[in-house]
Amino acid sequence: MSGRLTAPPGSDVVLKGITTMRRIVLLCICFAALAVGCSSQKHSQPDPAAFDVVITAVGQSKILAIKGVREVTGLGLKNAKDLVESAPVTVRKDLPKAEAEDIAQKLRGSGMTVEVRVGRSR
Repeated sequence: MSGRLTAPPGSDVVLKGITTMRRIVLLCICFAALAVGCSSQKHSQPDPAAFDVVITAVGQSKILAIKGVREVTGLGLKNAKDLVESAPVTVRKDLPKAEAEDIAQKLRGSGMTVEVRVGRSR
């Protein structure tokens, strides 16, 4: 095996009649286009698929907060009370964005300060 680079079979038909300098220019253009395509794919990150709903502060009425948590999670009274008292706490995990925003609005209506954070992807 020699140290020379050779063109694949059949490529001589396409490159016939093109000078060496033009071949080099064509290769540079191809590599530049490939590099631009690869770099744009690397930097474009997809939208996160999962979101978490986090209670950061309870607010004035703990009773309203417990009712709101029970409505959203389906927990019993004691478990909802423990969850509210342990704020900041994640209430629901790995939800689609629309559902996470809907739950956050319900909890905000109960007087709580709520954040929707990016969770791990599904």
